[in-house]
Amino acid sequence: MTDKSAQMFEIDTRIAKIRQEIIDLTNWSSAVSGQASDDALAQQIEDRETQLTALQDMREALAEVSE
Repeated sequence: MTDKSAQMFEIDTRIAKIRQEIIDLTNWSSAVSGQASDDALAQQIEDRETQLTALQDMREALAEVSE
Protein backbone atom coordinates (compact mmCIF):
# COMPACT_ATOMS: atom_id res chain seq x y z
CA MET A 1 0.00 0.00 0.00
CA THR A 2 1.43 3.38 -0.98
CA ASP A 3 1.82 6.15 1.56
CA LYS A 4 -1.10 8.08 0.05
CA SER A 5 -3.25 4.97 0.01
CA ALA A 6 -2.42 4.34 3.65
CA GLN A 7 -3.26 7.94 4.53
CA MET A 8 -6.56 7.75 2.64
CA PHE A 9 -7.40 4.48 4.38
CA GLU A 10 -6.63 6.00 7.78
CA ILE A 11 -8.75 9.08 7.04
CA ASP A 12 -11.62 6.95 5.72
CA THR A 13 -11.46 4.81 8.85
CA ARG A 14 -11.54 7.87 11.09
CA ILE A 15 -14.43 9.36 9.08
CA ALA A 16 -16.44 6.15 9.47
CA LYS A 17 -15.75 6.07 13.21
CA ILE A 18 -16.82 9.71 13.68
CA ARG A 19 -19.97 9.17 11.62
CA GLN A 20 -20.88 6.19 13.80
CA GLU A 21 -20.22 8.23 16.94
CA ILE A 22 -22.56 10.96 15.66
CA ILE A 23 -25.26 8.36 15.02
CA ASP A 24 -24.74 6.85 18.47
CA LEU A 25 -24.82 10.25 20.18
CA THR A 26 -27.95 11.24 18.27
CA ASN A 27 -29.69 8.02 19.28
CA TRP A 28 -28.54 8.43 22.86
CA SER A 29 -29.75 12.03 22.99
CA SER A 30 -33.24 10.95 21.98
CA ALA A 31 -33.28 8.46 24.86
CA VAL A 32 -31.98 10.87 27.51
CA SER A 33 -33.99 13.64 29.06
CA GLY A 34 -32.94 16.77 30.87
CA GLN A 35 -31.52 20.07 29.69
CA ALA A 36 -28.01 19.43 31.05
CA SER A 37 -27.83 16.07 29.27
CA ASP A 38 -29.20 17.57 26.06
CA ASP A 39 -26.67 20.39 26.16
CA ALA A 40 -23.74 18.05 26.83
CA LEU A 41 -24.78 15.68 24.04
CA ALA A 42 -25.38 18.56 21.64
CA GLN A 43 -21.85 19.81 22.35
CA GLN A 44 -20.39 16.34 21.77
CA ILE A 45 -22.28 16.03 18.48
CA GLU A 46 -21.06 19.48 17.42
CA ASP A 47 -17.47 18.50 18.30
CA ARG A 48 -17.74 15.31 16.22
CA GLU A 49 -19.22 17.23 13.28
CA THR A 50 -16.29 19.66 13.44
CA GLN A 51 -13.87 16.72 13.45
CA LEU A 52 -15.75 15.13 10.54
CA THR A 53 -15.54 18.31 8.48
CA ALA A 54 -11.81 18.59 9.15
CA LEU A 55 -11.23 14.97 8.12
CA GLN A 56 -13.31 15.39 4.97
CA ASP A 57 -11.26 18.47 4.08
CA MET A 58 -8.03 16.52 4.67
CA ARG A 59 -9.29 13.69 2.47
CA GLU A 60 -10.30 16.09 -0.30
CA ALA A 61 -6.91 17.82 -0.19
CA LEU A 62 -5.10 14.48 -0.32
CA ALA A 63 -7.25 13.33 -3.24
CA GLU A 64 -6.44 16.52 -5.16
CA VAL A 65 -2.72 15.94 -4.64
CA SER A 66 -3.17 12.41 -5.96
CA GLU A 67 -4.60 13.63 -9.26
